[in-house]
Amino acid sequence: MLAMEDEREVLMNMLSARVVVEAILKKKEDKCTKLLILLWSWWDERNKVREGEKRRTQLCIAHGVDCYTTEVLKLLVKEKAEKRKVVYKWIKPAEGVLKINCDGAHNHETRSGGWGFVIRDHDGAVMLAGRGKIQRSADAFYAETLACWYGVRAAMEAGMGHIVLETDSLNVKQTLCSNDYNRLEAGNMIIETKMMLQYEFISNTVSHQARDGNKVAHELAKLGCVCETDAAPLLDSIPICIQNMVACDSAARSV
Repeated sequence: MLAMEDEREVLMNMLSARVVVEAILKKKEDKCTKLLILLWSWWDERNKVREGEKRRTQLCIAHGVDCYTTEVLKLLVKEKAEKRKVVYKWIKPAEGVLKINCDGAHNHETRSGGWGFVIRDHDGAVMLAGRGKIQRSADAFYAETLACWYGVRAAMEAGMGHIVLETDSLNVKQTLCSNDYNRLEAGNMIIETKMMLQYEFISNTVSHQARDGNKVAHELAKLGCVCETDAAPLLDSIPICIQNMVACDSAARSV
């Protein structure tokens, strides 16, 4: 019924319970799980009969073992998948290189948005940060592109030499790394950003990062959505909420 006759014959000839358990634990996960559940079911059935309950048939016990094993294996698969889940976090640049993280926010209903960027060194210290409101945002691509333009321009004006430009928009990253930027709304910004990258820095790299690794820029873009239209783009002081997120990024890198 359980197709485990071979295992039964082997385990029957073992001299102690400890040896039996050790042998079971060495088997493949599915076989090990079924054997352990079978042993537990026998023990549980014996206790119930001893207490006066009606004995179940072998078929009933076998069916219960199969069902329970299936459920346990499903949970184990789910647990392993969760452990394998990639955790994205901010990655520091090499020493002597500054990383510009950019993000844009777009509100489809109001056709407005915000942008934000933060520039950090290899220790995670903030060199510059900015945010701003977009009164007329064509789409998310436009907002993301504008954020990159502001970030790169700020780095250029500060005289930074070696930079990494990082965005959580794969579309923007691919566009900046290719000659395909025939978008009416963002075409000029793409061209200007590419020109700055090519001619104003000693070295530059454009990279993509998942949203979880771009949280500081994302929060700055949200602040940009609600700031005054004429607010200065560069922040004189870093808001506490941003400082806390920067600290969390640095702490995550040290784990």
